[in-house]
Amino acid sequence: MRFLGVVVSDDLSWSANTTAVSKKAQQRLHFLRVLRRNNLEKKLLVAFYRATM
Repeated sequence: MRFLGVVVSDDLSWSANTTAVSKKAQQRLHFLRVLRRNNLEKKLLVAFYRATM
C-alpha cells in the first residue's frame, strides 16, 4: 500500500519502499544519460535533474 508517497508493507519493513525509490531514481538517471549522449546543453540537463530528482 502507498501512503503519502511511501510504500508500506504488511510487516512495516522498508524494503519495498527502498526498492521503489531506487527503481525510480535509476529510470530518471538513465534518461539523463540519454539526454547527455544527445548533446543537450548542460543548463538543460541541470534543469531536468532538479525537476525530477
